[in-house]
Amino acid sequence: MEKLGEKYPSLKFRYRASLSKKEINNALKKLDSYLGQSLFLENSFFWFVVGC
Repeated sequence: MEKLGEKYPSLKFRYRASLSKKEINNALKKLDSYLGQSLFLENSFFWFVVGC
């Protein structure tokens, strides 16, 4: 995450142990109402580093 912070100093990064698909879809819906639609696997989870 240090390298990401150096490469993108205007963004803040944090580690999340898990992130639900619902959280991802809600964030995508803020960008575009077409994005973030639940088509399959409503309750799936993802593990990765998130930049905000």
